[in-house]
Amino acid sequence: MTTTPPPAQPEENNAHTHPLFTRAVRMHRPSLLKDPTTLFSEKVSSEQSSVYALLKPPFIAAQHMQASEPIACASSFPDSDVSVIPSFDVEEVPADQQLTWLIPAVATLERLKKMPSIISEDGNPMALLSKLIKDSGIYAIASCLSPLLSLFVSPFLAHHLTYMDYGMLILLNTTIALLAGLSQCGLGSAFVQIYHRVDTSRETQRRVLTTVCLLMFMLSCACLLIIACAASEIARWLLHNSAYASVVRIAASVLFIQNFVVPTLALLRAERRANLFCLLSVLNLLVAAGLTYVLVGILQWGSSGALLAVGGGSLCVGICQLPIIWRRARFCLDWKIIKELFVFGLSTVPGFLAVWILQLSDRYFLSWLGFLSQTAGYGVAYTLGNVLGPLVIMPFSLAWYSTMYGIARRTNASTIFCFVFRWYCLALLFCAFFVALFANDVLTWMFPPAYASAEMIIPFIALANVFYGLFELFMVGVLLREKVRFTILFLPLAAVVHIALNCLLIPNYGIVGAAISTLVAYLLLACVAYFVNQRIYPLPFEIGLFGLALCLGIVWYIGAMLLLRGQSVVMHWIILGGIGCLYGGILFLLGHIPAKK
Repeated sequence: MTTTPPPAQPEENNAHTHPLFTRAVRMHRPSLLKDPTTLFSEKVSSEQSSVYALLKPPFIAAQHMQASEPIACASSFPDSDVSVIPSFDVEEVPADQQLTWLIPAVATLERLKKMPSIISEDGNPMALLSKLIKDSGIYAIASCLSPLLSLFVSPFLAHHLTYMDYGMLILLNTTIALLAGLSQCGLGSAFVQIYHRVDTSRETQRRVLTTVCLLMFMLSCACLLIIACAASEIARWLLHNSAYASVVRIAASVLFIQNFVVPTLALLRAERRANLFCLLSVLNLLVAAGLTYVLVGILQWGSSGALLAVGGGSLCVGICQLPIIWRRARFCLDWKIIKELFVFGLSTVPGFLAVWILQLSDRYFLSWLGFLSQTAGYGVAYTLGNVLGPLVIMPFSLAWYSTMYGIARRTNASTIFCFVFRWYCLALLFCAFFVALFANDVLTWMFPPAYASAEMIIPFIALANVFYGLFELFMVGVLLREKVRFTILFLPLAAVVHIALNCLLIPNYGIVGAAISTLVAYLLLACVAYFVNQRIYPLPFEIGLFGLALCLGIVWYIGAMLLLRGQSVVMHWIILGGIGCLYGGILFLLGHIPAKK
């Protein structure tokens, strides 16, 4: 009787226990995950070749393949003994022993290789802070010069313009900011987005630049023509006097010139030419400041001279940009690019409107509700309280939006995000405390006595900036999870609340009501963003630590205001300096409290 031999047992797959395999996992896994195309590279050492031979998926041909050869498939070896499927039956190998690849979900390997990595391998949080400061440094120069120059130009204008004329100038600048955002249709942001696409060629980039320039020119011309024709009605509606129609036409001309330089500045940002961007920005500010001194201080042209000075600075930048545009432009319109520009650009307009309502619309409410005389004081106090934005928040945001993607790819991303939140919120609180503590003295020292009554709103505006800075940080989950639709909720919701509170508070409390409305709107914005972030991308932000630091700051500020009453000048500055240093020391100690696991 013939005995049937037992079926041969499949050879156990022990590749994962091989010493070289273990060594590969330990030594080469980071590099392979960063660039899986290394697996198919022909420029490998003999040791790497043996290691990668074990790491290669089993469906690759047995012989070593060159980088230029495609992955083997059944039709590639019709007359060959090379087996595409290995000698063992995959179905008989347990799933936990089959060799598999864990590759990030990126459309192509080549695109993965192009993805930047800004975070060092060691993941040192202090190195991260150093990187953030370095990346934002150049842009911060232009951002810092603008508010600093405004601090000097604003007192100059306050001393050379009447209280009503300065309020009218603030309303016109607010209107220019609104019309600039509407007439630009988000083309600057859309240009940067299309310019950075992986599949955008050099020729396409030139066509995009040309198309943006021509579109911006046509939109600005249309806006200029409409405002020039309706100048009298706009002056009667906005400034309560049709005699200011000529000033409205000047404002329209300034708007046209400012829109003219948008494509060049967007190009410099897209090409990361920060030095030239900063140089042109500084040139704009210096020329505007010089023309303000000449036109307002010497020639006594009033608010018209102040507007012409702003336009002169932008015109100087526009003249300097002509060689850049001329070398790169291809004078033709691409309708496909036009569609892409408007699709992306117009989607940013609602967000711009919401931001404008949050930051500037209260000037209109003060004017419409009979507080035009207080608009000038509110504008000056708002400028002093708002220095936190361009000095701290804007430079940080320029570096943060590119750095957070590198953080998110790390295994300790949660720890790093919380580390950044802790020190960023403490820095914001210290800067806001410093502004609220010393801005009153700056207001009294640099501005006429008529503006002193607006000093009470400076702490509200400074604290509102703190919450806006936190909102920028709480957007990390929305951006990383690509839930951009939530931005349609955040800003408009805060804008609607801001409008409602303005209508409720300004008639009864004037500029104080406007400041409280701004603070509440930004607080709501930060809270909504935080709760949404915790649902889609939970991070253990230390809200308790922030709340403790905020309460201590409020107590210290109230105590300082009580101690300063009736003090001499010397004691006044000693108390201010001592309280500022003590609060800074408290924040420093809070920053070194061990984080909860």
